[in-house]
Amino acid sequence: MKKILIVDDEEDVREVIFDFLQGRGFDVLTAKDGQEALSILKNNKFDIIVTDMKMPLMRGDRFIQEAKMIPELKAKIILMTGGGEWEIENQAIALADFHLHKPFEFKAFLDLIDKAST
Repeated sequence: MKKILIVDDEEDVREVIFDFLQGRGFDVLTAKDGQEALSILKNNKFDIIVTDMKMPLMRGDRFIQEAKMIPELKAKIILMTGGGEWEIENQAIALADFHLHKPFEFKAFLDLIDKAST
């Protein structure tokens, strides 16, 4: 069973993604921001991390940079962006393994989860 961490400041988004993935047999944890996610990563190993770009306290690009400094991190990273700050988002996309533009269809999301799982 693949273990996935969802990082998003919007509780509704976290819950919908959590329910969707858990309903498909994934082991899922969530974090409300990058700081909480980094704390979770210190004590847990994940196969996939799905993170939003725009979050308070720590944007997705900074979270990805800090997460990648964890020596044991083997997780593939999917970055969700909503548009608006294209230059910053393009730099962040380069840090991630995969990118998904919000809003997205769950089939496209699941396809990326499958790609990240291999």
